[in-house]
Amino acid sequence: MLKKNHQHLSIFNHSLFLSNEFLQFQHSVQQHVDNAQEPEQHALEAANPLVARVLASQGAAMQDAISAMSAQMKQHHQETKQQMEQLRHTPFYPYLGGSPMASPQASSSHAVPSTTASGIPSYRLHRSHKTVMQVWQEYEEGMPGCLAVKDLEQRYGTGWRKDPTESKYYSRRKVLYDEFKKIAIRDRISLKEAAKLLEETRKYHGKTLDTLCGMLKENSSQ
Repeated sequence: MLKKNHQHLSIFNHSLFLSNEFLQFQHSVQQHVDNAQEPEQHALEAANPLVARVLASQGAAMQDAISAMSAQMKQHHQETKQQMEQLRHTPFYPYLGGSPMASPQASSSHAVPSTTASGIPSYRLHRSHKTVMQVWQEYEEGMPGCLAVKDLEQRYGTGWRKDPTESKYYSRRKVLYDEFKKIAIRDRISLKEAAKLLEETRKYHGKTLDTLCGMLKENSSQ
């Protein structure tokens, strides 16, 4: 290699460097140099060890993140599968396969809060609800500008529903309210989550809200 890079030096004109033995040796060394290929990873580490360590660390961190994401997706799938299985074992499930019960004609009137002479608010439950979640919202959170049904019961008892028609309609809805609490206690979840389970069951079996109430009432009486 020195001779190749410094041919101008007079020492390389010596007869030793022109002999057949040296020329064979030179050819052998050159072949060895040409065939020796350093692995890319070793070359990178030799060039800049710090860069190599950083890249290796980032690669390991990315692999850990992918593994964690995969585990979370598997857990979410398992939880969803368990919830769907719970829907098939709700207390009223055996009754969902029967013929639908006749549902009363729903009124399109909206709930309108007012106040009686005694200062107790008078409230008319919504007749237009179509889903369990709408019933839950009216019960636990209240419709816009109105107290929640739960709060009306706690503060005024039956005073807010003295009207016989309203009292009867409340009794019909109370079947759902009680079912929220029952599922929440059984599965140790919130009322909202219990309402979601009940709504998924209603949609799964294609039942109306009134039909669902009727079946729950029938089931509770047995």
